[in-house]
Amino acid sequence: MSKTSTVVLISGINGFIATEIAHTFLRAGYTVRGTVRTQGNADAWQALFPQYASQLQFAPVPDFTKAGRSTRRSRENEKDVLIPAINGTLAAVRAAAKEPGVKKLVLSFRHSEAGVVYGESGWNTLSYEWAKTAPPMAAYGVSKALSEKKAAWDLVEKKKPNIALVAINPTCVYGPTRIPLDYKGTNGFIAKILLDPSCELTTVLVVLFQNFVDVRDIAAAHLLAVKNDAENGRRFIVTAPTLFPTDYVRIFAAELPELADKLRKAPEGFKNPETYTLDNTASKEVLAVKYHTSEQTLRDTAAWILLVAGQA
Repeated sequence: MSKTSTVVLISGINGFIATEIAHTFLRAGYTVRGTVRTQGNADAWQALFPQYASQLQFAPVPDFTKAGRSTRRSRENEKDVLIPAINGTLAAVRAAAKEPGVKKLVLSFRHSEAGVVYGESGWNTLSYEWAKTAPPMAAYGVSKALSEKKAAWDLVEKKKPNIALVAINPTCVYGPTRIPLDYKGTNGFIAKILLDPSCELTTVLVVLFQNFVDVRDIAAAHLLAVKNDAENGRRFIVTAPTLFPTDYVRIFAAELPELADKLRKAPEGFKNPETYTLDNTASKEVLAVKYHTSEQTLRDTAAWILLVAGQA
């Protein structure tokens, strides 16, 4: 079977990460079918990649979860975060299991643990009940863990559908993209450091953004997971080594000396908190992901942000 006759379905294709995944598959010669909420979203996305028109298909899906839209900024954790995340994953796995032509399901979740050293065998152990009244970001992390474990792995184990399952678990994701800059997304945090003189590197921000990965590496991981069967039935942490936001400023100052005096530094005497370590060995040895260095990711992300912000 030629690559162009192999159809890869990518949900929410017009999102930040999904756009890069789709572009990676298109460049590799696959036919890509993307789900979108409206036909207008499909038209706008296709306009970004006219050279791949013959490889692109779209499927409008107005409401995939039937329970609202997941958001980390929700005030109702159960209704707007937990239920949509779990139901959305259940719907995806059940739909794939019913289709004879589906051979493999590669699901993207989010690493959301805390501890000392974590690898693919570690799980966020916080409960659904706890998450219902937890801070929004904490509830978001629990929703990702539950949607992977309860809605994906447990369902596949019980029903044993004739499809292979692979889970990709990235940390915070940065990187240049082909869609407009979302100032409320993860790249928006980099934009604040670069462009907002009022940005403060508080302990909370340092903890939230201490681990990250390049969006191009996430996309490569998905392609590798589809192409090879050695990864079937496994979950992978996809991340670069720990690097605190306080170190971002140092890197930006070295790479972009014209901004050095404008960058907001951590308060005098600020110390990075103790952290946990993520083991990405399997992603390198089994998936064979070749990571961008942290410096490359930050440099390329900053250059792209300054370009789209009109300051390059």
